[in-house]
Amino acid sequence: MIKFTPSDANFHKEYTYYRLAPRGIMAEMIDADVEYNAIVLRMIKPGFQVAINPDNPDIVRFFEHVAANLIPESALAGDTSVPNVYDEFSVFQEGAERFTYEYEFRKSMERKALKVWDVYFKDAEKYYIHRDFHRRNLLQSTDGILAIDARGAIGPKAFEYVIQFIIELRDPVGGLDRVRYERLFEFFSRFVGPDELRAALFFFFVYKMDGYVFQKNDNFRLAKWCKNCLVELFFEGVDDPLADDEMPRTLKRFA
Repeated sequence: MIKFTPSDANFHKEYTYYRLAPRGIMAEMIDADVEYNAIVLRMIKPGFQVAINPDNPDIVRFFEHVAANLIPESALAGDTSVPNVYDEFSVFQEGAERFTYEYEFRKSMERKALKVWDVYFKDAEKYYIHRDFHRRNLLQSTDGILAIDARGAIGPKAFEYVIQFIIELRDPVGGLDRVRYERLFEFFSRFVGPDELRAALFFFFVYKMDGYVFQKNDNFRLAKWCKNCLVELFFEGVDDPLADDEMPRTLKRFA
């Protein structure tokens, strides 16, 4: 299978992840042409998409393998063209700036998210993470689960386990499925501390809310869903989540 990626930046971070990822995580890269942004992959068979089900032993084995083989930032050997999670947050923040939808709420959450980053992640060890291990990028092979479509970025390990919550919980979009959330949280907490995972989830929900504001033409449906998740998960019982002194109550370092 040949995959062409129009964007040089997107090709570079995906190609880099394919080169660095340990065997048994990604589809096998047979060849690549950096001039044409093309990656040649061995087709995954049968190739069915795999939901993030903690009761699926293949899912458990896959994420255990990922957790045991995180790519250290040093493996990039000073490649400054690879993005990092913090800078991507800033890009989404700027992209949403011209939209008035829930502007005051968004600005307040952005400020709080940056404080959360400073407290939890600024000095944390960083890795080159896939950052997009969700059901549409995890495919069943005859030997287990393999992944495709890395959105490689430098970040703390907790950010390898947050996109799954967005994808698994938003489809179909409705209220927050707390039972499903708790099952996912319990599962991914085996790979990163619970408080650290909650902090990454808060940061990431703010990031995705901004992204949905300017990337989706859905009358802000997904952005509203992210807003409701933020309020329910982190400010339950708080009269004014926008108050400067109100930080996410479920984060122990701000309790």
